Amino acid sequence: KALGHHDLPVIDEWKVLRDTQGFPYYYNPHSTSMSWEQPPSTILCGEKVPCTWQRQHPVPISSCEYFATKRTNRDGNLYCERCWNKKFIAIEQVWGSPKTMNHHLKTKFQTLSIKRIRG
Repeated sequence: KALGHHDLPVIDEWKVLRDTQGFPYYYNPHSTSMSWEQPPSTILCGEKVPCTWQRQHPVPISSCEYFATKRTNRDGNLYCERCWNKKFIAIEQVWGSPKTMNHHLKTKFQTLSIKRIRG
């Protein structure tokens, strides 16, 4: 123990970090392991994102480099917290909860059906 009784316990988990150029890499503080490749026994987010750190034109699109923590029932895809929030929180802010969203869609469909029948 480097700090004696002041040492803090470290969780054995991988973290996504970025180097000075913006490239993602993976680090495990418990084992002090570092890897440029996806660590074994981890699952990455399935969302496609621009790889802006590669500084190419056009910007390449690839899988998100963060670890998946959530799964949707709609399509079964896995998402990291960041992509989940971008994709689904924005929808809920516009439509509300899934129950409210279904109500809005039904009302909209009924309104369109009535207009077609009358029109």
